[in-house]
Amino acid sequence: MKKLIVVIISFAMVLGTLASSIYYLLSNTRADPTSSDPFADIPQAVVRSFRYSDFSDMDVSELDLSTVGDEILTYTFSSGTKWPAPEKMPPGDPPERIISLGKDLGLGLDALHEAGITGKGVPVAVIDKPILEDHEAYSENLRYIEVKPGEGGTQEPGFHGAAIASILAGDYGVAPESPLYYFAIPDDSTPYKWLTEAMNMLLDMREEMLEEERIRVVSVSYGIESSQVGAAEWREAIARAEEQGVIVVYPGMPGLHFTGAGCPPNLDRDNPANYERWSWLVAKEQLVGKLVEAGVSSFDEAREELKRLLTSDPELDVLRVEAIHAFLYMIELSRLDPAANYEEYLWSMVTYDPGALSVPVDYLTVAGASSPSSYTYFGAGGLSWATPYLAGVLALGLQVNPSATPEELFAALLETAWTYGHEGVQGKLVNPRAFVDALR
Repeated sequence: MKKLIVVIISFAMVLGTLASSIYYLLSNTRADPTSSDPFADIPQAVVRSFRYSDFSDMDVSELDLSTVGDEILTYTFSSGTKWPAPEKMPPGDPPERIISLGKDLGLGLDALHEAGITGKGVPVAVIDKPILEDHEAYSENLRYIEVKPGEGGTQEPGFHGAAIASILAGDYGVAPESPLYYFAIPDDSTPYKWLTEAMNMLLDMREEMLEEERIRVVSVSYGIESSQVGAAEWREAIARAEEQGVIVVYPGMPGLHFTGAGCPPNLDRDNPANYERWSWLVAKEQLVGKLVEAGVSSFDEAREELKRLLTSDPELDVLRVEAIHAFLYMIELSRLDPAANYEEYLWSMVTYDPGALSVPVDYLTVAGASSPSSYTYFGAGGLSWATPYLAGVLALGLQVNPSATPEELFAALLETAWTYGHEGVQGKLVNPRAFVDALR
């Protein structure tokens, strides 16, 4: 059970709303599925800070943001957001400029692209929910395949897959000239079923392709939760792909552990010294610090303190709310494990893996879903953004060394990574140029 909880908390910033995914899990593991809502007494959060707020496609023209300063860089907003008058906006770059700066994926990628290292000749694929096929960021490089047209729920285009496509192989993406195959799966409650079907379709297509046209890298921004329906079949599909030489990049993949990082858009993104640790990890660490400071020593005490923080924390922002909710669901899951130890669980939530490869996820601009020219800037991102970024870097490596094995590629990523970090916590930051040079 402990491993299950840690996996869920780690992937909380991968799949979207944490509450829905974990409540679904609980409803399928409880002995009495008719039991009352275990979260009925959790109070509504009283958010006291705009930090990490989501203003995408919203009208916030009545707000006075003149005093928020660089806090605006943590917001999520889109080209459709309606802002206050200039005198009520913070000094510095306006939102449209921040959106533009957020397209810079940094870490020397522009120089690689100028040198012709663009992923050209290395086909890549994304498996995700439906997107706008004609978005300007990726339409010229896209082959769109619907796995089950009209089945399995809504086929309305969403932001998640559009973001992934633009990061991986959009016109400002990591591998902008990699041919992009997009397998659109139905948006419903059985993602592993459709992921498996999409992978089977991909492998069948691959058999019919010429050698130089075969898909080499697949980006899938879904972690694997073994208890959910279809997860075992999905693992088998990944194994079949890997046996055929396809690299499948996904959160929690055993061959390469990766995490997030970010560089504010007003700093030089080619300089590794400007990168910060992933905002989601920092939010969890801050929450653990508050529990320790309060002298909490049991799951029940932690539950009450977390409830109090939802209404009394003077610095509460939406990312801290998400972290609190994550811990509350973790506590509820712990009730299913008679041997659960509070201290062990608590620290497992923030155990830092110094060997994990950090990849940019915060402060990024991605293709939007509201129109073919829409974009959304994310002050705080998730592993969903790290996955296509890493897949794109792998495509660059395969361009210069098509015969490189997955093991050689993963080893080169780690061996060439920059050391970065502050306050005594250091990690490995992906270094695309050194990675490519190591493979020549």
